[in-house]
Amino acid sequence: MEQTLKYTGIGVLVAVHWLTFFGSIKYANASVALITYATAAFMISILEPLILRTQISKIEVCLGVVIIVAMAMVVQGIDLSMRLGLILGLISAFLSALFGVINKKLVTDGDPLVITTLEMLSASLFLSVLLPIWLWQTQDQIMPVAWDWVYLSILAFGCTSFAFLISIRTLQYISVFAQSVVMNLEPIYGIILAVIILGDHKDLTAGFYLGAFIIMCSVLTYPYLKRKLIRTSEIPY
Repeated sequence: MEQTLKYTGIGVLVAVHWLTFFGSIKYANASVALITYATAAFMISILEPLILRTQISKIEVCLGVVIIVAMAMVVQGIDLSMRLGLILGLISAFLSALFGVINKKLVTDGDPLVITTLEMLSASLFLSVLLPIWLWQTQDQIMPVAWDWVYLSILAFGCTSFAFLISIRTLQYISVFAQSVVMNLEPIYGIILAVIILGDHKDLTAGFYLGAFIIMCSVLTYPYLKRKLIRTSEIPY
């Protein structure tokens, strides 16, 4: 029962992560939401040693400092009207880092399929409770029609539940930080698609993209740097 309650609580964190991520897109744009999501790697480098009681990795902290500097460039590179979206994106990244580290701690005591089922169900129920409040406040009409059901099914089962299950399984073999490095490919192709499809480049300055480039380079060089330091026994895997 205690484990079930823990997974349920994590599911609520996942739901709030979704809300803040899409809120970031709404109040800024897709590029801002994606690049702030990349800062989860730095947040994990702090949360993982604190929660899992592991040794602090020098390379992860160094990369985190670089990411902070790059984020300062990103902040300076966006319009003031997008600052709320930036804040929501950072909250979303923090929640992603938090539930990722907690899942790493709990995955040794549970089956990934059970964990995924409980967390996705609790996230869905939490959002279902909030939905009537949202509709009452906004008067939005969001009932899906025709092909919307097909797209929503693909999004829910293929892009969300299945992907979440795979991420839980991988936590049995790799660190949360290593997993976040792989997931940081998403901001790269996401920003490219946002520029091509949504025209986000019209709203952002060169400073934003320079900061984004530094963040991506910092995170993606992590595997090489860590392998090199492992050989010299300076940090643990």
